[in-house]
Amino acid sequence: MSYEEWLIIIDRIKKNNVNLELLNKINNEEINDNISEMLIPKLEELVICKFEKAVNKVKNELENAFNDENYLDYVLVSFRKEINYIMELIKIKQIPTDKKVLLTYKIIDGTRLTYDALIKEADMIDPTGIFSMMIKNDRIKWSE
Repeated sequence: MSYEEWLIIIDRIKKNNVNLELLNKINNEEINDNISEMLIPKLEELVICKFEKAVNKVKNELENAFNDENYLDYVLVSFRKEINYIMELIKIKQIPTDKKVLLTYKIIDGTRLTYDALIKEADMIDPTGIFSMMIKNDRIKWSE
């Protein structure tokens, strides 16, 4: 795949939520040493962009989510899917191992901070603790 084709796919992944077809396409692509150095920063940017989008989506839905348990559950499940997709993006062979490690820690840390902020917000809004318990139960367990 050419560098231009990579850029098109990266752009499509940025714009879509979870596109397994595109993930599989880039996952099956062999490393091209000619474009590798230019591609790595673009892939890192893609991972960070997807993560920021996922966190912002959760933030934007908080008001509605804290009014309806079912909607909160939907938001949490969607967030989990996005994070799992991002973790799969990090695993593609075009990203060197050292970058994979850094990106993985960054996503794990950011996800934990996001869950902590959600729990804190839930505790302020819901004195019964139902929302907080839902968030704690739906948290991604990184040992999985």
